[in-house]
Amino acid sequence: KRYTPRMLDTNQGRLSGLVVLDVAGESGLFCGRMLAELGAETIKVEDPKGDAYRRRGPWLESNDGDLEASLYHLHYNVNKKGITLNLETEEGRGLFRKLSTVADIIIETATPGEFDTKDIGYEKLSQGNPNLLYTTITPFGQTGERRHWKGNALTTAAMSGLLYLNGLPEEPPNQPAAEQSYHMASLVGAWGTLIALQDRFNTGQGSRIDVSIQEAASMATVQTANPNFYTWHKQIPTRGGMRHFGSRHLYLCKDHKWVSISIRPVRWTEFAHWLKEEGVTPDLTGDEWTDPFYRRDHQNEIELAHADLAGKYNRDELVELGQSKRMLMVPVNQVNELSEHTQLRERGFFQDVTYEEVGRVLEHPGPAYQFSKTTPSSYVRAPRVGEHNSEIFTKYLKLGDADLRNLRDRGVI
Repeated sequence: KRYTPRMLDTNQGRLSGLVVLDVAGESGLFCGRMLAELGAETIKVEDPKGDAYRRRGPWLESNDGDLEASLYHLHYNVNKKGITLNLETEEGRGLFRKLSTVADIIIETATPGEFDTKDIGYEKLSQGNPNLLYTTITPFGQTGERRHWKGNALTTAAMSGLLYLNGLPEEPPNQPAAEQSYHMASLVGAWGTLIALQDRFNTGQGSRIDVSIQEAASMATVQTANPNFYTWHKQIPTRGGMRHFGSRHLYLCKDHKWVSISIRPVRWTEFAHWLKEEGVTPDLTGDEWTDPFYRRDHQNEIELAHADLAGKYNRDELVELGQSKRMLMVPVNQVNELSEHTQLRERGFFQDVTYEEVGRVLEHPGPAYQFSKTTPSSYVRAPRVGEHNSEIFTKYLKLGDADLRNLRDRGVI
């Protein structure tokens, strides 16, 4: 029997009408946010005292420690609704089980088996809702000898091999910035959930989506040419630093900003003559430099010439001049430059979000895709602690004001 989805409103996103219970910690918050951006009613479920990530900086204005002012929370929970449930109590777990019967998707990041011991794991919840899609994001997945190991963005990046390849060859491995393994795991979680959603439409049955953060981060390590060095030549790739596949691309300009210079072989001669006109040393116009294998074996001299050229110009001047000569030169943008980038602005990448409590409109980065037949809804700020308790519990569980007061007084919500 094919699953019949709820009626979709193309003005509210491709997943409008679907209900997501987001019980994820930091490693899965981005997964829930992406489903919310697609129009799903994503309900963040957290402890009545507020989840731990609300205590992470940086902070909006100077409100250090304010549970509603963590920029980490405001970013990852934009477009979500928020309820509180004490899942350490049987009554709280009972309410969660009832909510799961109307949910389409659950996202959780608990230690494997933890929710099972509380009778809110996939096996239990799928009995009351066979259509349920249950997505778990954990350091090492639900199976295997390390499934119960603890892990974070640093340890999973290390065990994926990604950290070993990051940094300068003469220095220790460096952690990739911005919790990349969490982001990769959330991306895998989101598209895995969407695939399972299509499968549910075809089969009428829900399923479990098991995401390992280590495996998600490993895609950046093993699903490239890197493994071939080992499987073919028994050579272990190491940190390349400024070099990528044997050649350097990043150079410091006169204004202390960075530029990427990567000259295609078909433009080599033209590039070498331009360097000579600029008075760059060493001279690369000799006949021997037309041989790509000679260039490969004399990378140090090429790098000296590139560095000399970059040092003569401010970055944006060099990029404009190089591109006018059809040379592959691009700026290495800083965060402030990315925020002001005209290409992103013209595509509407940044979304305005109104924060009434501080009287400000803040910008959030939006999704990196656009649909021709779907108009996304306006962005809504991240929820305050328990902000939507009355709305959600009344709408889905038919609880009245007196019920909610009683549950709140007893610490259940």
